[in-house]
Amino acid sequence: MYTIKILNRGDLDRQLIRSEACSINIPEFQLVLPPSRGQLTTVEGLLRDIVADLSVQQPLRRIQDESAYTKIQEIIDGLKEIIADHEDEVEEEGKDKPGRKELLKEDPVPRVITVTLDDPSGNSFLEFVGSMSDPKWNMRTYERSLEQSRQLGLAPPAEAEEEKDTNEADQQLEGPNEEVFEFPGVCSRCGQPLITRMKKVSIPYFKVRIEGILDLHS
Repeated sequence: MYTIKILNRGDLDRQLIRSEACSINIPEFQLVLPPSRGQLTTVEGLLRDIVADLSVQQPLRRIQDESAYTKIQEIIDGLKEIIADHEDEVEEEGKDKPGRKELLKEDPVPRVITVTLDDPSGNSFLEFVGSMSDPKWNMRTYERSLEQSRQLGLAPPAEAEEEKDTNEADQQLEGPNEEVFEFPGVCSRCGQPLITRMKKVSIPYFKVRIEGILDLHS
C-alpha cells in the first residue's frame, strides 16, 4: 500500500504504476476507484483521467439524479482546481490570464489531498523523491487475505475448497485402507521367487491407484 501527500505542484509529476488489481483512494473527496485497467502515468494524469471519466455521464445525471450530479460535480471542480485545468474558461480578448506554464513546482496546491494505492498483488508503485525516507511518501506491506488471494488466482475458489472438504469427509467416513495384498511370483531378471506387495493409495483429485513393492527372496 503506497500513500502520497500532494502538497505542491511538483507532487503532481510523481509517476505511478497501477496494476489491474490496484484500487485507489482519495479520502478528501471520499473517492474510491476499484481495480481497473493497468496504467503507467503521473498523479496529475490520474486526476485528469478521473475528471474525464466522471464528466462523461454528467449531462445524463443532471436529468436523472440531480443530487448525484451535484456531488460528482463538486469532485470534478475540486480536482480541476488542483490540476489547474482552465480549459473550460473562455479567455477575454486583450487580457492575458496566468496559464499553467507560469505555475512553479514549489507552488502549493489549492487543496491538499492524499492518494493511496492499495494493491494486494504488490505490482503497483508510487514514486518517491530522493529516497524512501521522503516525508510525503509512505509504503506499508500487509498479508493478503484469503479472499484477495482468490481474486488474484493464488488460491482455489470457495467452491473448490468446499468440494475438497466434502471429499476429505467422505474419506474419513470410509476409514483408511491399510490392507496389503501379496502376490507370489518370479523375478524376470534373476529367476528367483519373489513376493509383490500392493496397497491402495488415495490421492486428492486423482483416482484411487495401487502401489506395488517388490520383495526379492534369494
